[in-house]
This record gives sequence, C-alpha cells and structure tokens, in this order.
Amino acid sequence: MSCLSSGRISVGHEWRAQRKLLNPCFRSYILKEHLQIINVQSQILVKRLEGETEKDFTKISKYLSACTFDIICEIIYGVDVGTQKSKKETAPFVYSISRGFRLLTRRFLNIFLWPDFIFYSCSKTGREVKKHSQVGRDFTRDVRTMNLSPLLFLVCIQRNFLDAY
Repeated sequence: MSCLSSGRISVGHEWRAQRKLLNPCFRSYILKEHLQIINVQSQILVKRLEGETEKDFTKISKYLSACTFDIICEIIYGVDVGTQKSKKETAPFVYSISRGFRLLTRRFLNIFLWPDFIFYSCSKTGREVKKHSQVGRDFTRDVRTMNLSPLLFLVCIQRNFLDAY
C-alpha cells in the first residue's frame, strides 16, 4: 500500500525524515486551531453511537475509524469527506486501508510471502493488496485535486523550518 511503502508508515531514514516534517503539525497549539473540526466530527460520532446503546455488543472500531478519517481529511486537506454520514457500512477507502493492513499482517506471519516478487506476482493476497493500494492512491489523488489546505501545509512547513534552527 502506498501509505505503507513510502508514505506515512515506513522505516529507517524515510521514517525519520517524514516524522521530522509531520511532528510539528501535531503540536498542541496547532491542534487547538482545529478543535472546532474535531468537536463537530466527535458530535457526529456520539450521535452514531447513541443508536447502538440498545445493543448488547457494539464493535466501535469502525465508528472510531470513520471519525478519525473524517477529522484527518478535514484538517489536512480541508475537505469534509463525510465518511461518518455515509449510508454504506464503511467508505471504500476506509475499508481498503483496514483490509490492506489485515492482508499485510498475514504476509508478515507467512515467511513464504516475504519476498515482494512472490507476494505481489504469485499470491492472491498480494494481488488483493495491490487492488486496495490503488483505491488508496485514487482517493488521495481525488482529495488533493478537490482542495488541499495550503494554509495548514505552509504553517507546518514554516514551523518545521523555524524549529530546525
């Protein structure tokens, strides 16, 4: 998956460089600027969970994932993607990320799937991961073309630059 190989979740030198760029964006004084977005999305989450109070058991991970996803997209991209308001069980992107992580966990636990060539070319699991990766790339491209929040991006870059000195 693109966010796993050279994106937000990676290892070594790549990871350190990305964390150095992203960490300033998540400082408390920056997050305070976005409390209104977090509160609005949290209220939607609460309303969705109110409907689940009569049940004996509720798996809240799908609700939390949708809420988190909406918050992140609205803060970073400036776009309310409305995952929580979707009539579908889960939005395609959220499902693809979740399914992709499960499949990659399966790969990690099976030593025969570790080589990329075998995993992506010869296994059904690898082909499914490719499909879910494409959903992720398509979504990211679509959201970027809709509206990237340039102000947030510039603030993060500026603060990262100033923190380096």
